[in-house]
Amino acid sequence: MTIQLAIRVDDQIAAEIDLLVPGRYANRTEVVRAALNGLLDREHRAEIGRRIVAGYQNTPPGELSEAVAVAARHQNENLEPWDWAEA
Repeated sequence: MTIQLAIRVDDQIAAEIDLLVPGRYANRTEVVRAALNGLLDREHRAEIGRRIVAGYQNTPPGELSEAVAVAARHQNENLEPWDWAEA
């Protein structure tokens, strides 16, 4: 199902949208749809980031997880970038 939205934009935004239409997008609707999808994706990722931060603030890593991170870092310090996939 789709819902039609009617929006108004100022002349500057309309002109910039029109610059994208003949090449990258088929029409203005596709430009607006892509912009909305990008906005919603950024907001979704930001929310995930906020939840991750909140989780760490509520339950900070313990000494064991810090020790594991240090050991992993030391193990990987001696690897070349092409060896990382094998570690």
